[in-house]
Amino acid sequence: MSGIISLIKNHKKKSLFCALLFILAALIGIYIYIYNIIACIIACAVTFLILIFFLLNLMTIRKVNSQKTPFNPRSAIRNVDYLIIGDMCDPNQLIPSGKTYVQLSAPDRNLMSAYEILRHTYSILDEKYGTVVFVIKDKYINVERFSIFDIPLFHKITINRLNLKMMIIKANFPFLFSPLKSIKLLLGIKISGWKNCECPKKKINQFCEERSIKLIYYYK
Repeated sequence: MSGIISLIKNHKKKSLFCALLFILAALIGIYIYIYNIIACIIACAVTFLILIFFLLNLMTIRKVNSQKTPFNPRSAIRNVDYLIIGDMCDPNQLIPSGKTYVQLSAPDRNLMSAYEILRHTYSILDEKYGTVVFVIKDKYINVERFSIFDIPLFHKITINRLNLKMMIIKANFPFLFSPLKSIKLLLGIKISGWKNCECPKKKINQFCEERSIKLIYYYK
């Protein structure tokens, strides 16, 4: 009789032990299952963000490069009335309606950059009546640096002359090195309330006078 009772007790212990092992294994399995789901969600989220980044970066590059289209040798755009260079603005607020124009704008473009861009693009203007319009914020009049949004508008010779080779890499990733300005460019956020005055740089005035280019300067 005592042997039977002992057998039952041992059986209960083994059953309890097996049950505990089963519960522990189930908990481990559930933990691994949940952990994998979280890891999968994180991986998917990271992948999605990377894809969004590259998409926005590509869109920014295309937006900047599209400004070069009028200067393509195959382009039929020539002898335009106005060439607008500088900050983001609405051309309809600055030039007469019905006039032809080419606009080269980027957020917070400074006067030095605008002038360098003019030196490479003024030939698109009408030889007799062409007008260049500079649109520059006051705080960027004396800033002497180029941005990643200027680089695509420069020739390789100019990039070498200005020692801007390293900027080429950054220009390929505008959404990484200048995300806020890239967003402004993509959204086409324009600034209004520009005021007219004389260009503060004599060399720019002289450059335009020597080439019979009328110069209009807007500031804010």
